[in-house]
Amino acid sequence: MATAGMRLNLYLPARMARWWDDAGESRSARGVQMIDRLSEALRRTAIAERFSAEEAAALREGCSGWVAEPAAVVFGGVALELRSRGLGTPALFSKLEQLTPLEEVALVEWLEGVERHAANVMRQLTIARELDGSLVANASE
Repeated sequence: MATAGMRLNLYLPARMARWWDDAGESRSARGVQMIDRLSEALRRTAIAERFSAEEAAALREGCSGWVAEPAAVVFGGVALELRSRGLGTPALFSKLEQLTPLEEVALVEWLEGVERHAANVMRQLTIARELDGSLVANASE
């Protein structure tokens, strides 16, 4: 998790440079400002609350392993992924079609966050099993 004052490097594609070049302030301050605004906008969409448990499960399954890059594939990409895997209902596709571009970004960010969380849990379980196995082996010696 990021902490206050964390330093990192960002490498921007040329198409994004214009957002920084005319900033009038430091590029770092401008980047923080933009990320803060986007983060708040994504939070306000409350995207996860818009889907039933069954729809959320279909979204997670349908987008598991999907890489939403470049950014252009985000728009309409979730519905395409679901259709390609034979998942989703007409009601779910209707909801997806009504999303604004910002809501589509929020949906992808939410799905990727769920997948990252699941991967972290699996890593922790694997480590715990390995530790448990070594503890059992050491105890029997």
